[in-house]
Amino acid sequence: FEDLRWALSVVKTRGFAFEGTRESTMMIPLADFLNHNRVASVRTATLAEDALRFVATKNVMPGEELCIDYAQASNLEFLVRYGFRVEDNPYGGRQFDLGGEPLQGHCPSYILRYDTPDIIENATVDCHRQARYLSFEQQFGTLQPHEQLREDRYIYTAVEEACLQLLSMLEAPRPLSEYEVDAEHEQGPGGVILEGRNGGDGITAVLVREIRAERALLQRCAGEFRRRQEETIPRPVPAMLAEPLARLQAAPAGAPAGGQDPSVTRESPMAAPPPEAGGLGNAGGWNSAG
Repeated sequence: FEDLRWALSVVKTRGFAFEGTRESTMMIPLADFLNHNRVASVRTATLAEDALRFVATKNVMPGEELCIDYAQASNLEFLVRYGFRVEDNPYGGRQFDLGGEPLQGHCPSYILRYDTPDIIENATVDCHRQARYLSFEQQFGTLQPHEQLREDRYIYTAVEEACLQLLSMLEAPRPLSEYEVDAEHEQGPGGVILEGRNGGDGITAVLVREIRAERALLQRCAGEFRRRQEETIPRPVPAMLAEPLARLQAAPAGAPAGGQDPSVTRESPMAAPPPEAGGLGNAGGWNSAG
């Protein structure tokens, strides 16, 4: 069992995974030393079906550290997975996708943000709205305002349900004083000993703060999208199609709409998907994208 746990830990913390394809996880010696930075100096790209290349995105000086962007992930995920947090990290919760119309699969995954009052970037929500509109018009013709409002509500309901289920999976922490913490020798993820930490700065205290912050963000998400379901006038939608949908529309019939390498990230934190949320009508279920 200990060997199995060790092997799983190595794969989960050092593997590179193609987005959405668990079967394509790769172990790449040396590359697993690359640290995370949101402003990455190295990006990954597919070289072949079973190969990966790393490309510098800028001129690199001798002795300069090379970094990649592990993922759009919350500090809680980074802490649980790698034992570090990112200062001023705007992301919270877990990425998730909504089922429903096939065209929505071309839109970005949903990810919560601390730095916008809308909780989720409008560009992401608008892409999913446009995808549903396109699908409707392909099947039934011109979309009327009341039908646009109905399509929007399917999305808003699904997002609220997803945030509520993520919230239910994230148990509220007890008061910090109830945890048994050795202030001088606290053990972090992977058995790392964190020396010289006091009760307010140790890994337990940091985890508790991140859990509380993430729960508050998920509650805000549920409230925001519950309010949107009560709106009686559709929100403005950009006149231009979202880039993934525009690329799809421009592609010749039968041709792939891609043109870019599949996204490749470090093996995603907290990879096990939650159960699907039921009762979402035509919005479909939702799955973790991480």
